[in-house]
Amino acid sequence: MHQLMIRSRRGNVVFAVLGAMYVLAALMLFGVLMYSTHAQQSLTEMLIEVILVACAVSGFWVATNSARNLRHH
Repeated sequence: MHQLMIRSRRGNVVFAVLGAMYVLAALMLFGVLMYSTHAQQSLTEMLIEVILVACAVSGFWVATNSARNLRHH
């Protein structure tokens, strides 16, 4: 598994916060999309949902790697 190596403690804190914000923003946009479309799926909406889930997963990955790096400092 790939690991994001950041040497400074402050940098790890910043990336952990940004990763968490990325996850929250992607999940909130996903919820707004689901609420506004009333679950009527078009191809474009499904693509946007997949992209938002990928954004949430990547933000979670950044946040967990930063938290893991903080434990090593």
